[in-house]
Amino acid sequence: MSLQTGTLFSYPQAAYATAANLLTSIHAPASPSSGCGSKLPIDLIPGAASINITIDSPLSSPNATLQKRQYRIHLPENYSTSNDVAHPLLLTFNGQYQSTRSIENYTQFSLPSINPNAIAVYPEGIDNQFLGDPAAPNSSYVNDVQFVSDVLDDLESRLCVDTNRIYGAGFSNGGGITGLLACNGTVGGRFAALAGVAAAYYLDESLTEPLFGTGCGKDRENVTIPYLEIHGDVDKIIAYDGDNLPSPNTFPIPEFLGKIAKLNGCGTDVKSVGGLTGAESNQTQILNGGNVTRHAWTCDDLEDVVVHYKVKGLGHGWPSTTYFGGILDEYRNGPTTWNASAVIGDWFGRWSLKSSWDKRDNYHD
Repeated sequence: MSLQTGTLFSYPQAAYATAANLLTSIHAPASPSSGCGSKLPIDLIPGAASINITIDSPLSSPNATLQKRQYRIHLPENYSTSNDVAHPLLLTFNGQYQSTRSIENYTQFSLPSINPNAIAVYPEGIDNQFLGDPAAPNSSYVNDVQFVSDVLDDLESRLCVDTNRIYGAGFSNGGGITGLLACNGTVGGRFAALAGVAAAYYLDESLTEPLFGTGCGKDRENVTIPYLEIHGDVDKIIAYDGDNLPSPNTFPIPEFLGKIAKLNGCGTDVKSVGGLTGAESNQTQILNGGNVTRHAWTCDDLEDVVVHYKVKGLGHGWPSTTYFGGILDEYRNGPTTWNASAVIGDWFGRWSLKSSWDKRDNYHD
């Protein structure tokens, strides 16, 4: 199996599987949002430059003063100017102190060569950071999970979103947000699948409130949220084994993914993965000439419900063949021979919202 895959997302009416994928995919009909058929915002033009949209979102929850917050948005070239054809939606969350413009350029999710069909949205954290980092305000002041819900509500009311195919990806602190969403069955349950790259899942003792540890799993009963994570084995910012000293420590990657696997009903067996423990993966592959180890979990006879790529020699960064220079390439140890965005998009394309699974025509393998 090659790491270099095709472009992001099949068209809504197409089968959600590619020739390169021999794994189970789930099909479901499109579920158009309430905004279908409404007039597009005047500056939001399919295929044109991204714009920023401001919304009201509570600074904290509940009963909080509204705060003006923004998200950056790009419509694919094939988006109907009549706003009447449902498209997949992808929210991508930036790393700490990284702008929405930077994460857009870094992931390339607004490029038609990577993403020809999905609405690409980049929510903006307050001071360019999100809940889940030790330096960020806790949820009693800034409830970023609620902000994500507010962004989804706004997008679904303005645009023609396929609510069965909403996805989330994030880098570093933004990957932590996708982890929090995977822990939350209410807001996270609105996503068909989530992904993190070099994601930061901090220990409870590293934060002022428990989020990724004892706080993870609320309302997750009977909710399946597929999750993918990509992490370098020499990440010096968010260490693979969680030892970031003198900075606050994070969960070892296999341990947190084991938690998510268990929440998804992937079994409770525990084994050692590279000296670390986590829920047992059902499948392990060596890819990219031995530079990438891929672990996958099967849940309820569905393959790849949780997937992890451990990347040899990768630092703190988003794998990409593009050279960015500066601190982005310094931290990640330069470009790679494959693109994480293509791998993530290919995997996203296998999933629709679990509540729609009973409407699928069949399984494809």
